[in-house]
Parts: sequence; C-alpha cells; structure tokens
Amino acid sequence: MAVHTAFVDAAVKAGVQAVVYLSFAGAAPDATFTLARDHWATEQHIRRSELRFTFLRDNLMRTSRRCSSERMVEAWVTTYLAVAAGELAGVSDAVSRIAGHPARTLTQVLSG
Repeated sequence: MAVHTAFVDAAVKAGVQAVVYLSFAGAAPDATFTLARDHWATEQHIRRSELRFTFLRDNLMRTSRRCSSERMVEAWVTTYLAVAAGELAGVSDAVSRIAGHPARTLTQVLSG
C-alpha cells in the first residue's frame, strides 16, 4: 500500500496531470478479497489528490512476489471466498457500448 501512495504522491510532485490506475473489481473498504481493500484505499488517495483519473477495475489478479508469504496466502484464500460470495460475478457492458457488438467468447472469435 505504501508503494501505491508513494507513487501517487510522486506523480503529483512531478506535475503529472492524469493517471490511469489498474484497480480491482469490487474495490471497497469491506471487500472480502484483501487486495481489493488495498486498491480501494489507493483509489481514495488518488481521489484526494489533484490528479484527473481513470480507474480500470478488472477481476483477474497476478500477485506480486514482494508480498510476504502470509499475505499471499491470505490474498489467495480471500480470492476464492470473494468468488464464492459472488463479489466478482459482475459483467461490464463496456464491450458492447464501445465496440457496438456484444462480447464474444474465445471460441466465437476463433471460429470467425
């Protein structure tokens, strides 16, 4: 978390005007998935800054090797708890709004 806030603060100090932050679906202070709580806190830090921002919230996560093994286990377990609770079941309508057609499965894309 400290790395995230330090990055935001450094961007402001350097005169950056806008940031695109890759967050996580369901980012909230009470999210089941522990890292989603961290992303929520980073979003709030960005909101309090003078930066213009865009938050992209995906529901796939590649974890960092810099986390302690205890933190990694907690993140791994809470990921599955969040899936079981339905917290990651949302589907965005962005593809159909932006591309003008519904999202397609990989099979549909490959079959033309």
